[in-house]
Amino acid sequence: MIYANKTIPDKFYDAEYLRKLHWDENKTCEEIGDILGGICPGTVRRQMNRLGVRTKNSSESKIGLMTGEKHPNWKGGISTLDALLREYFNTNIAPKVAKRDNYTCQCCGATHTVLHVHHIKWFS
Repeated sequence: MIYANKTIPDKFYDAEYLRKLHWDENKTCEEIGDILGGICPGTVRRQMNRLGVRTKNSSESKIGLMTGEKHPNWKGGISTLDALLREYFNTNIAPKVAKRDNYTCQCCGATHTVLHVHHIKWFS
């Protein structure tokens, strides 16, 4: 088929091929259009919808793009021992201590307040 002086490849009509590119190889509609010879991303998306191939929404397509070294706030991936200890304490120990103390402040006896679990020994 000829479309705007371009020949549309047969793969453009192959639902399984388009699904494999989009979902298995994590290609965007723009990248698929480039692979197929410069087809507009909107045309690729419409064709995939016609063929019953579900396309990713914007949040699904960003999964994995901003993680680890690809994230702009990446600092090299080295956490200090202090940071690891604080994270462990806040996620594993603090909730158990609050439950053990019946969610009551051990200094003033208040019960309906925001509790801060403190350390017997300082991290520093």
